[in-house]
Amino acid sequence: ISLASGVSLIASAGSITLDATTGGLSAAGAVSFNATTGITLNDSLTSAGTTTFDADTDNDGTGSLTLAALNTGNNALSMTAADLILNSTLTSGTAGTTILASKSASTIGLGTTADLSLSTTELANITAGSLTIGGSTNGDITVLGVSSTDSDQFGALTLNATASGSSVTFGSSDSTFQGLTVNAENGITLSSNLTTNGATNFNTDSDGDGTGSFTLATNKTLATTNNALSLTSSDLILGSGSLISSGTAGTTL
Repeated sequence: ISLASGVSLIASAGSITLDATTGGLSAAGAVSFNATTGITLNDSLTSAGTTTFDADTDNDGTGSLTLAALNTGNNALSMTAADLILNSTLTSGTAGTTILASKSASTIGLGTTADLSLSTTELANITAGSLTIGGSTNGDITVLGVSSTDSDQFGALTLNATASGSSVTFGSSDSTFQGLTVNAENGITLSSNLTTNGATNFNTDSDGDGTGSFTLATNKTLATTNNALSLTSSDLILGSGSLISSGTAGTTL
C-alpha cells in the first residue's frame, strides 16, 4: 500500500486497519492517521515526512494504537492514543518522537502497567533523536526499572505530567537514561537510584503554585555522570543517606 505525500486517513466514527498482502506500507511524504476507536497497522510502514497518529480523536480512552515496524526516515513522529502497542521497532532517526495519552487524567507507565504503558521491551525498540512522553492533560507518570539497554537508543527523554495534581514517580527499581527532563505539577519522587548520561532537569512545580516537592528516598542516589543538573522545586526532601551528584558538572537548585 503506497500513500502520496500529504495524505490523511480519517475514521471519524470508527477504526483504521491497514494490512498489505505484499510489500508493506509506504508514504511518499507527510502522512496522518485519525480514528476514534483505534488504529492498527499490521505491516511495516516507511514514511518520508512528518508522521502523525491519533487513535482516539474523541479522547474517550477507547482508541489504541497498534504498530508493526515503523520508520519515518529522520522525520518527526507524533502518536496520541489511549494505549500504545509496539510489536516491532519504531524509529524517527535523528528526529523527535512524541507520545501522548488521549484521555484526560490517564496514567502513563514506563516499565510498569498504566492506562498507557510502554514495557521495557517496547522502549528498547524505540530509536529517536529525542523522546517526549506526556503533556498537559495526562495524569501521573510512573517509571520502573528502565535500564540503559532499554533507553540508550533514544536521545534525551522528556516526561511531562503538568496537569493539575499530576506527579512523576521513579519506582523501586533503578533506571538509567541519557539526557532527562522531567516536568510535574505536583511533585517528583525518586524511590530508587537514577542515573543519567546527559543534561538533567527537574521541575516539580510546573505551575508555580508551591505544591510540588522533589523527594529522594533514603539511601538512594541521583547521579548525572558529570553532566549539568538543574532542579526547580517548592521543597527539597532528601532521605537519610541519599546523594545527589553531578560530578564535575554544575548543580543548580
